[in-house]
Amino acid sequence: MNSLEQLFAFGYASDTFDIMGVKFTLTVLDAKRLTDALNSSNGDNPSAQLLDYKQHVLARAITAINGQSQFKNQQEPTAEEINNLLNNVINKFHYSIVNALFDNYEKLDISINNSVEDDVKKSQSSRGA
Repeated sequence: MNSLEQLFAFGYASDTFDIMGVKFTLTVLDAKRLTDALNSSNGDNPSAQLLDYKQHVLARAITAINGQSQFKNQQEPTAEEINNLLNNVINKFHYSIVNALFDNYEKLDISINNSVEDDVKKSQSSRGA
């Protein structure tokens, strides 16, 4: 894997989380999918906007439920697949489940950010040595 492909791989890091006996596999979003989620979010007040944002992120980040893939191509889900997951699953969750899933997504995303920052620091210190 070349250096550019290694950077792309950070956009596909995933982990599985259990919530009340249901296993969700979350994959961090690359910049395009995160932008799509942000642009899809709307609402009349800040609380509604935040919940809508979380739902749209999760509609792109949940790649499997109980081991069952939600997308034919996890790197490029179709708009129809995203909308199906959003409307048929995520929108039916109590907001506490949405928040719990999103908290796990954020933890995964932060771990990737920390890993990238550590690699950048190592790279910069090896150049200066």
